[in-house]
Amino acid sequence: MRMSDEAGRVGAAASSPGACRLPGGVLREGRRLNEIRFRPLTGRLEEALAAGGDDRSLPERITGLLAVAIESLEGGPVDRATVAAMSVGDRRFLTRHLAKVVVGDAVWLSHPCRECRAPFDIHFRRSELPVKPAGAGYPWAELELARHGRLRLRVPTGADQARLAGLEEDAAIRRLVADCLLEADSGFTVEALAASLTPPELAAIDAALEEASPEVASELEADCPECGTRQRVPVAADLGLGFGIDGLLGEVHRLALAYHWQEGEILDLPRWRRQHYLALIDRERGLYR
Repeated sequence: MRMSDEAGRVGAAASSPGACRLPGGVLREGRRLNEIRFRPLTGRLEEALAAGGDDRSLPERITGLLAVAIESLEGGPVDRATVAAMSVGDRRFLTRHLAKVVVGDAVWLSHPCRECRAPFDIHFRRSELPVKPAGAGYPWAELELARHGRLRLRVPTGADQARLAGLEEDAAIRRLVADCLLEADSGFTVEALAASLTPPELAAIDAALEEASPEVASELEADCPECGTRQRVPVAADLGLGFGIDGLLGEVHRLALAYHWQEGEILDLPRWRRQHYLALIDRERGLYR
């Protein structure tokens, strides 16, 4: 039995990350590059993505996952350094896009109410998380502070996040400012300026960076069904990637038993074709029609 060409096209489109356009982009030689193309979703790519749940920091894992999954940026090659240098918002956007195809669009979260502590479930779709495009000055932000004059900063990247892993919140914020600061009118050194910033000044810098940066929603609003308290619920940045390999290996095992193919041959199959063969096996066994 052969799948029709039309069914094959539909299956391939539904289970392939394809292409997308970054809400911010990568600045290269004065141009903002936005067009991303992902590699076809095969068992080998799923195997690499499933291995993402290791003991590295989350930013480092995200860099590794995206470097494996992305085929090109505006037709050019993409390596770990390119992914690490992407803005935080662009990386989150790519992770959401990839997770929607690899893990699924629908998500259920369980969250304890901040008021009554009763756990409750939240359902949402990854594709419906709001996306804010980059501001006009991207990838830079500028602001004036009374004590320090004009500041010019670049928006934070994945590499910045990785350097902050393990730091206390205040130290991480000041380190981030020091790393992202490009120009300042005051005579302070970068480190001295970052150390001297007051909470209102830090808040002003954060607002300027937020305005310049692309963003994917990192929180959802929900009402506790027990006490009715409205609250914000965080949405994890990795959105389910690093999901384990047992399911993939189970599919490889079933196909190897049925067709006597080698593991490498099965892992090279696109996901949609692998799943079609699994459906044929179930149909032959009478599990469904």
